[in-house]
Amino acid sequence: MRGLARAALGLLLAAGAVDLTARASLEAQLDERPLPPGGVAVCRVRGLAPQGLVLAGLHQEAGFYFSPADGCLVALLAVPLGAKPGSQALALRWPGGEQALRLRVGRDPYPRRRLRVAGLKGRLKRSAQRGDDGRLKAAFSAGWDSLPKWRGRMAWPLTFTPQVTSPFGASRSYNRGEAAWRHQGVDLRAPNGCRVQAAAAGVVVLAKRRLALTGGSVLVDHGYGVVSAYFHLSKVLVTPGETLAQGQDLGISGHSGLSNGPHLHFELRLRGNSVAPDPWMRGPADAVPGAYPD
Repeated sequence: MRGLARAALGLLLAAGAVDLTARASLEAQLDERPLPPGGVAVCRVRGLAPQGLVLAGLHQEAGFYFSPADGCLVALLAVPLGAKPGSQALALRWPGGEQALRLRVGRDPYPRRRLRVAGLKGRLKRSAQRGDDGRLKAAFSAGWDSLPKWRGRMAWPLTFTPQVTSPFGASRSYNRGEAAWRHQGVDLRAPNGCRVQAAAAGVVVLAKRRLALTGGSVLVDHGYGVVSAYFHLSKVLVTPGETLAQGQDLGISGHSGLSNGPHLHFELRLRGNSVAPDPWMRGPADAVPGAYPD
C-alpha cells in the first residue's frame, strides 16, 4: 500500500507550454513511475479558466472537479481497477483548444482469493429484486460537480488503528466460480459493537439498515467527486442529508449482509471509481500528495 501512496505523489501535467489565443500557458510534468489500477493521478493546470475545462480518458470525463489549489487548477483522475498496463491516452480540453497527455499505468499488483459464503445466490437475487445496486450507484455518483467538503488528510473510520483483513483490489472468486468480482475497498478487523466514524467531513447520501449484500450501509459525499462507504454495520446512526464532521459516529460495526464474520468494509471512490484508501489517510508527511485538497 505504501507503493500506492508513493505512486500517487506523481503530478500529471502537460509537457511544455501551449500558446493560446488568450496567451495562457499550460505547464506539464509527468511522473516517470507508472500508477497502478486504483491509483490517483493529479493534474495541475495553470493559465486557464475552469469553465469548460475537461480532462478526458480512461473512460472518464473529469471536467467537473477542477478546483483552485496552490495557485492553479487541480483535478484528480482515478486509474480504474482493471485498467490495462501501458501508456494510456488522455486529453485536456478547453474552449478552443486541446492538449494530448499520456498516463503510464502499471501492472495489477493485487492478490487473487477464493472464498466460500453461505446463501450467496439468494442474496444476489434479493439485491437485484430490491434495486440495491442502483441505490448504491446513485449514491456513489454524488458530489461530482462540487468543491471539497473536507480539509486535510482523511482518517481511518475506527477509534483504533485498524488491521486490514482483506486488501483493496483483490480478485475474489466465490463458491468455486458461483460469482466473482473485485474487492473495491478494504476489510478492517472490527468486533461487533465498535463505533464507526466518518473518515472526513461530508454529507450523508445513503443510510440503509438492510441491503442484501452490504447490510447496514452508509455513504458520505465529500465533494470533489469523492465518496466514502461503510458496509456491514449492525446499526446505522445517521440519515440522508445529515452533515458530518471528521470522526463523527455514523454507525456500529457488525456482520450484516454478505459477511462471514464481524468486520468493517471501508471504501473510497473517486468519480465512481474505487481507489486505494491508504494514500488518503493520516500518516507521514509524504503520505499524501500536496495537490490533494487541504
